[in-house]
Amino acid sequence: MPLSGLRGVDLTRILAGPFCSMMLADMGADVIKIETPGEGDPVRRQGVVRYGLSLYFAGFNRNKRSLTLNLRHHEGCAVLEQLIAGSDVLVENLRPGVLATMGFGEARLKALVDIFSKRRSALWGWVLAAGAVAAGLVPADRKE
Repeated sequence: MPLSGLRGVDLTRILAGPFCSMMLADMGADVIKIETPGEGDPVRRQGVVRYGLSLYFAGFNRNKRSLTLNLRHHEGCAVLEQLIAGSDVLVENLRPGVLATMGFGEARLKALVDIFSKRRSALWGWVLAAGAVAAGLVPADRKE
């Protein structure tokens, strides 16, 4: 698989973000989806549900591993920090400023990764890449 060995953290919800991280996982990246304890991703309850599983959720989150973290508590943020530091890609589509409010502003993210590249589009949200700059998915020499 072209992205085997690449590790990603998925902090996305609803369509575009999960689709982006789904493509990474489909190409072999090890993607860990972070969900809210006790409720998980809200999409788990949307669309057609068979055998307790939303087909919509299953389609957009296939090939990913899930982990619940309470990001409103220090312990959850500490685990997230370790995950980001050990990852090549962070994909998130939270409202602007939410990551910074949780203590993961741009300066902290730059301190956690070797190479930091940030791209924003209306469709994808943020793709933060480290190491191999997402194995070429985000051009390192691209000008903002």
